[in-house]
Amino acid sequence: MSTFNDLCIKHGTDKGTTVRECHGYSFAYEDLFKEKRNEKLKILEIGIADPLFPGASLKVLTEYFSNSIVYGFDIVPCDFNIKRTKLFKGDTSSREGLVEVLGFDPEPFDIVIDDGSHIHEHHLLCFNEIFPRVSKGGLYIIEDLQAPGGEKTINHFYNDSNTQALKNFGVARTELRCYNKLLAIIKNEKTVKKRN
Repeated sequence: MSTFNDLCIKHGTDKGTTVRECHGYSFAYEDLFKEKRNEKLKILEIGIADPLFPGASLKVLTEYFSNSIVYGFDIVPCDFNIKRTKLFKGDTSSREGLVEVLGFDPEPFDIVIDDGSHIHEHHLLCFNEIFPRVSKGGLYIIEDLQAPGGEKTINHFYNDSNTQALKNFGVARTELRCYNKLLAIIKNEKTVKKRN
């Protein structure tokens, strides 16, 4: 059975160890996901239209999580024809756009990966709109905190004066982890109310 990193190499995404920036998120993801990989999950990735390797991370996620549905969200229209994916066009800088797109399905997400614009304000808008839709025990992950604006995001979540962003959703600071200063990993421990 292929590891998450094997699949990143196979499909050419920089979440692994061989393509472009070689972020190595694949090691954190293997650790986070290995217990869940055979479950039927609902996964959302924001930012799926990498111009060099379009849809690569969707291919990784659908192959790794062979029983799951993967939702993809991007500001440009995408049609990758990948089984078990549902793709949506939307803008992470617009609350109205996020609410409209997220209204498609009332069931909570088990894993959310924000690999979108990497703009601090967009990170917070997405978190505020989407985190309440993460299942109990589910994970909300923000990638590329080394990008301009990313450091501001992790400081926002870790800074004592800003922990209200987490407290609003009943998240304790102990449920926030940072991987190599590159990923913010937030675990939801509260039961999510289904939206109508």
